[in-house]
Amino acid sequence: MRTPEIRPLKDSPVYWIKKIPANWETKPVKRVMSLVANPVGNDWDRTELLSLTQNGVIPRDMESGKGKFPADFSTYQLVDNNQLVMCLFDIDETPRTVGLARQPGMVTGAYSVFSFSGNNNPRYFYYFFLWLDIQKALKPFYTGLRKVVRPGTFASLQIPHPPVEEQSQISNFLDRETAKIDALIAEQQRLIELLQEKRQAVISHAVTKGLNPNAPMKDSGVEWLGEVPEHWEVKKLRFVCKIQTGSRDTEEALDDGEYPFFVRSQTIERINSYSYDCEAVLTAGDGAGVGKVFHYYSGPFDFHQRVYMLNKFKHVHGKLIYHFLKTNFFNVALQGGAKSTVDSLRRPMFTAFPVCIPPEKEQQPLLEFVEAEENRISKLVSSSEEVILLLQERRSALISAAVTGQIDVRALAAEEEP
Repeated sequence: MRTPEIRPLKDSPVYWIKKIPANWETKPVKRVMSLVANPVGNDWDRTELLSLTQNGVIPRDMESGKGKFPADFSTYQLVDNNQLVMCLFDIDETPRTVGLARQPGMVTGAYSVFSFSGNNNPRYFYYFFLWLDIQKALKPFYTGLRKVVRPGTFASLQIPHPPVEEQSQISNFLDRETAKIDALIAEQQRLIELLQEKRQAVISHAVTKGLNPNAPMKDSGVEWLGEVPEHWEVKKLRFVCKIQTGSRDTEEALDDGEYPFFVRSQTIERINSYSYDCEAVLTAGDGAGVGKVFHYYSGPFDFHQRVYMLNKFKHVHGKLIYHFLKTNFFNVALQGGAKSTVDSLRRPMFTAFPVCIPPEKEQQPLLEFVEAEENRISKLVSSSEEVILLLQERRSALISAAVTGQIDVRALAAEEEP
């Protein structure tokens, strides 16, 4: 991409921008776009349900079972192509508060829907408000506990207003360049998925098959587990460790040599856990789903009654059982035929879960291999995450510079609409 040119600027009355191009105007929002409210009424069952997401205004999957839906959608509002959908409340907590509709449909009446006057290009103003959203720049205009930007306040905000032709040029430029960046981000996200799958597969194979590819094997007697090394044991979980639940603190479990870890027994809104890559310190914050395995780091703490604590391991290192359950339990028990219910992990089923026990002399080399592989792949994942962060910063900077006129993209943009 050829470097955009610097252009003559002038002082700007717009709150967020010190300078704008000399040939640009500024206007209040109400002179550019209008709030519309068209209830869908009885046509709701023939209208596509749309949702405002980080990926734009997209059709919502009503068959997945995720989320809550009203008995009917008659109070929802219609939205049409090239209308702007905005969430002007709870802005700090909402991942994305602006989107441009690419198809007709309906959205919740809690959103604000805007149409554009004259020949204004909706895509330019979408990018402008996206830039504001990324930096949560509407914060000075919030009111109340819900952090609402009132309709009158929003309508009076001054925003840049480039010539209509330049609005299209900026939009075309950003459509093309952000699409390139999004494609690179998608590649890195796919790489992360593949690395995570590889980490899961490598560790699962190690803790169920061992490190010696030539070791004699035997039938484990468990369908999903298949063959295991002939000299390994397969035991029910309750015979290899103590399993506790209920609200209590972990101080008694922190004796020298102990390695307690935790498994969620139910899906609830909040539990005492902070999750990171399926590992956690159970302190405060949101938890992960039922069946997820959590890792202990340091210090005594209270754990929730809907969490199982595993400790006091017998003839096996607790870290091996942790890795075994982390790579096998959720997929096998909760996504396969062994599950009881999706949102509740019953104690009899959990305590009877089969686990592989290698001889004690093999445990330390096996553990060292597993943790080395986990660290190696985790570093690759972190590298890809850093690349994604840099690409996202590049995308935001490009949008910022283009929609505020800090760079001149007119010579770089296609003349026609995409």
